[in-house]
Amino acid sequence: MDDNIKRLLGIDDSAVELVSMINFLFSVCDYNKLVNDCIGLSGKQLNKYVYDTRREKIKNTRYSDIDEFIKDFGVSKDKALERLFQEPLNTAKLSKLSISDPVRIFEIYNAQKPDIRYMNFIRLI
Repeated sequence: MDDNIKRLLGIDDSAVELVSMINFLFSVCDYNKLVNDCIGLSGKQLNKYVYDTRREKIKNTRYSDIDEFIKDFGVSKDKALERLFQEPLNTAKLSKLSISDPVRIFEIYNAQKPDIRYMNFIRLI
């Protein structure tokens, strides 16, 4: 996200997590819609918009079954977890995962609300 979009939406440079989430959820071609929908909104309203988008992406891109997750996990653990949680996961966050069994991860995840944040998930295990 460029500085012009951050300025238009009133996003402060210290809002690293919000910028990271926007960069993860929205492609460059989605930025116009983001700006049109969110210009003039308060920070709280902008956060709600972004997290509503995350919930929608979770509904639309969820793993259809455990086998699909296990396959993706075998190829790229990081990408599989990002898809599962629909949020960007840096090395520091990924290092907090104490289990490596994709079946167990998927089972614990499925027992939660689908929009659980990764760090909240980590607290469960």
